[in-house]
Amino acid sequence: MEIKPFKTIILGVFLTLILTVGTGVPLTMYFADMNSSDIEISLLESSTYLLLSLTLSFLCAVISAYLATKYSPGAEIKFGIIIGLVVILIALPTWLVGNTFQTYPIWYGVISFAMPVVAGYAGAFARKNRSNKQLW
Repeated sequence: MEIKPFKTIILGVFLTLILTVGTGVPLTMYFADMNSSDIEISLLESSTYLLLSLTLSFLCAVISAYLATKYSPGAEIKFGIIIGLVVILIALPTWLVGNTFQTYPIWYGVISFAMPVVAGYAGAFARKNRSNKQLW
């Protein structure tokens, strides 16, 4: 199979964003206090929400990198990291405009910023080192 870098990166980023939003919206709806005057504050007060949000985002990014790096045999790690970096570049304006680093706890901002690259690496590593058995 030949390496298809554009397809790998686009698929990885697309899957990461779709899976993260697809799991994040229901999670937010579950934890948000709809009777509160400021829903964001009610979410910030829930460490369970923050930890679950990070965990789900990480898992979504790992799965996305795992699936996407199928198109980059022999260069999985490289493209997993690139996928993570592109996700950061796409999310950075949202974090800056939304004041993520001022609104959320500092640990949440730091983990959110570093996580896409680590998750991309983890998914690519799993793809590279998987056995010949089909996982799916």
